[in-house]
Amino acid sequence: MKDTENIAKLWGGERVFVKLLKKFCEERNVKIDFLLNDTWGIKLQKDEKVRFIFGFDFGLNSSSVSKILDDKAAVCAVLDKENIPHIHHFLFLRPNSPAYNETRHSLDTALDYFKKYKDVILKPNFGTSGFDVLRAQTKNEFVTKFAYIQEKHRAVALSPFENIDFEVRATVLDSEILLMYKKIKNDEFLFNLSHGAKAVSVSSQDLLWKKVEAEVLKIVRAIPFRLANVDFAVCASGQIKLLELNSGVAFERYYQTGEKAKAEVESALHKIFTKLIYD
Repeated sequence: MKDTENIAKLWGGERVFVKLLKKFCEERNVKIDFLLNDTWGIKLQKDEKVRFIFGFDFGLNSSSVSKILDDKAAVCAVLDKENIPHIHHFLFLRPNSPAYNETRHSLDTALDYFKKYKDVILKPNFGTSGFDVLRAQTKNEFVTKFAYIQEKHRAVALSPFENIDFEVRATVLDSEILLMYKKIKNDEFLFNLSHGAKAVSVSSQDLLWKKVEAEVLKIVRAIPFRLANVDFAVCASGQIKLLELNSGVAFERYYQTGEKAKAEVESALHKIFTKLIYD
């Protein structure tokens, strides 16, 4: 089976946004071509304007901004300078990386980090959807899990475990929040919908929306993106901290959670498609 067919199978068939995009293009006489088996590469043309969508990247951000958004350590480096609250991620490269530094990236240095915090989250620096996100509370656990992620991924990101009540995801387009929902964790420490977390829509009239909106505006000034999913951790203390940014904007699992979510996603995608075609 080809990789693109595997991707389609992962989402249970045609992706939601592709179905909605087809309808949008048909109504507006936009030519649409599927480059990779109707699943992963899309070319759009309206008159002389050509746009591409690849995966869940709609091409609205610059290439350099997209790379920063998807690099947890890079986001932290930017936000550190702006004093914007966030969950710190510390980067550890693989030994075969050209930028590997024995002092900064070795297992001994990583162990010093673990000894300092004693309860640590390990994850791929460039990963999404909660895959290979692990928690270590003993030295042996840490060494085993660090080696596992380092073997599979280009870089490991470490962060101190924090007592998080819930996470919030906001989809942001040109500084406007299109939709927002809480992610209530399952029995483990993961808040990803792909790992059984529950999604609860947040109204624009909710105080939480206002608080998140204020943080989003700070982040957009620091990293001038046009489109991203912005994930926040709401800590037990009540403080809101940025967890991560994603340039790829996926709605697939949230869309399946109910009629309210479907309406929110359809409205958000309509605005994204309009910007993509007519800006």
